[in-house]
Amino acid sequence: MTAPRLAAPLAALALVMVPIPAPAEGWSAPPEARAKTNPVPLSPDALAKGKALYTRHCSKCHGPKGRGDGSAARYGAEPASDLTAAEVPLNEGEVFWKISTGRKSGPEVLMPAFTKDIPREEDRWKVVHFVRVLVEGPVRPAGH
Repeated sequence: MTAPRLAAPLAALALVMVPIPAPAEGWSAPPEARAKTNPVPLSPDALAKGKALYTRHCSKCHGPKGRGDGSAARYGAEPASDLTAAEVPLNEGEVFWKISTGRKSGPEVLMPAFTKDIPREEDRWKVVHFVRVLVEGPVRPAGH
């Protein structure tokens, strides 16, 4: 990879400890889930896989940039969350838990659980990495 192509993925490495905004009130992961940290090292390959999985499974509702403006967002009982606008920070463990368990309101599925569509935990953690990049946007090296 050339230096310009590496810049964005490598700059994303700086996001490891940045909290992700919480998209929905009243939907919190249990303490043991929030205590988890991402075991998958952040790398250009991990981000590429996370992006591909997000695009396939999440962007229909959350939109390509995580703003809750995907083509299917308006069809649910609740609009899809804007991942970039929420005020309460989520950590990696909570994002992973939400991706894995989904959300229901009675019989209505508000967000599907992705354990069947994305069966490998490692791949769901890669989606967490990509969501962090969506939330924080491109990172510029210090001094630029």
